[in-house]
Amino acid sequence: MPSNEVANIAIGVAIVVVICIAITFTILYFAYATYKRAHINNGHEDEKIKAAMTGEEYVPPKSQKWATRWHNFKKKFKSSKTSKKVKESEKPISYLVELKKEEKKASIFRVLHIVAFSLVSLILVIVLIFSSLYRAGGQVLYINGSALLTIQTGSMEEIHPNNTYIEENNLTNQIDRFALIGVDKVREESDLKLYDVAAFSHENVIYVHRIVDIKVDEEGVTSYTFRGDANASSLSFELDVKFEQILGVYNGFHNVFLGAMLTYLQSNIGIISLCAGILFLINLEVQEDLINATYKKRKKYIARNLDLERKRQ
Repeated sequence: MPSNEVANIAIGVAIVVVICIAITFTILYFAYATYKRAHINNGHEDEKIKAAMTGEEYVPPKSQKWATRWHNFKKKFKSSKTSKKVKESEKPISYLVELKKEEKKASIFRVLHIVAFSLVSLILVIVLIFSSLYRAGGQVLYINGSALLTIQTGSMEEIHPNNTYIEENNLTNQIDRFALIGVDKVREESDLKLYDVAAFSHENVIYVHRIVDIKVDEEGVTSYTFRGDANASSLSFELDVKFEQILGVYNGFHNVFLGAMLTYLQSNIGIISLCAGILFLINLEVQEDLINATYKKRKKYIARNLDLERKRQ
């Protein structure tokens, strides 16, 4: 089986795995949140909520084996100050009023939480849009006359012994594989010089190699010969590159981390991973809101009952 087919199969399997993991975690958390809300609504956590409001000690039911063990463990190491019960005189006059005060304080943290969640989601969406535009543009993103592109091969990473002109002219601007580089647009042929590193297009594929020869024919047409620093010789399509094929000259901007990250993010699996992450975060936030709303409703119900019990006494 050809290597490209093996690579395509591997990518396809990876994409399916990412989608399955995202769907599984989304369904599992949705099921957990649904169970949690039903658990609260059915009053299974009333004693725990009531104990938190009144300051009484909460003892888990014996049926909750592990919860009881954890309770006993905490009780063993609890200080005398924290184990002290709240006196009747120190309890709030109205549990419902006290709950409203706590909700006002909690609303501040809720706003901060929403802001943080919105910022994270916005960053992920911006990254997704940037990656999609980069992919749609043929792995080139143009910004104010310049372009950003990633290097997919190691043809400019090392120096082949045949290319003696590199050391002779002290050409140290080699480019690492997967690096994100900047390329400035060339407006005139005179802007291109011998040994410049430039980007040119051939059959819709962009190459970034060094100009090793410049020729002008009898009709005044200029052609350029390119070669990668790591290559022993120029490829056939690099021997007669016209000015119209040249996208720009390497301007020195070089970042391997951003390039590797962008290479992944603009791939099929990268875009799907981003989408899955965004959807999972949204689902997580929605389910947490529903759980908190259920707790809030149940606390009000318990607070009213506590106030009624106090009035009856």
